[in-house]
Amino acid sequence: MRQEEQAFRPRLRGAAVTAFVCAVVLTLACVVEAGLSNWLTGQPIPRPRSDDALEFLRAHDELLLAIGGLYLIAAGALLVFGLVVPRAVPSERRLGLAHVAAVAALTIAAGAGLALAFSGAMGSERAVHLLHSTLTVVGGPVHVATLGLFVLALSRSQAYAPPERVFGVVAAVVAVMGLLSLPIVPWGPVATAGRILCLVWLLVTTNRLALRSPY
Repeated sequence: MRQEEQAFRPRLRGAAVTAFVCAVVLTLACVVEAGLSNWLTGQPIPRPRSDDALEFLRAHDELLLAIGGLYLIAAGALLVFGLVVPRAVPSERRLGLAHVAAVAALTIAAGAGLALAFSGAMGSERAVHLLHSTLTVVGGPVHVATLGLFVLALSRSQAYAPPERVFGVVAAVVAVMGLLSLPIVPWGPVATAGRILCLVWLLVTTNRLALRSPY
């Protein structure tokens, strides 16, 4: 055990700093994506299958391209984060399934956004609605729920202080509860709150690890 700890320490700061940078990139990508439609068009993206959704999507392929790109950046940041954070968090639990699910949700949302951008004007109405629903649901509550499960798995490590572990559980519960918004509205306030809490948790904990790492 002592040898493992000695082998672990020289990599601690580099891994913690990398994890923090990934958390910052992930947060920025999510924040920009959330407000991009309002900034570029002055209105949010219509709900799937609403009366003006088809016309809006076919008129704003540059917006969809940007959203798809941002989701792709977020997926890349989360992928690297999940690969390096076990090096910075001693006694880390297995994160494999939760990590893969969280990255997969962002990747699928990115694919739907890019597909809409490149084929929305020529695609059939049914295909556009399907891609739009995928982008909205998978990039919304499903992404948040999988991110919450990843945070829950990560927060169980004894490397975190008790308040951090409690905060992680709360963030995860709120994030998963966002799935309850699906029958009502694809991107409900509960899912939004869960997303914010999870991102804040990742930023706070990785910043603390980076600052306090001895190497």
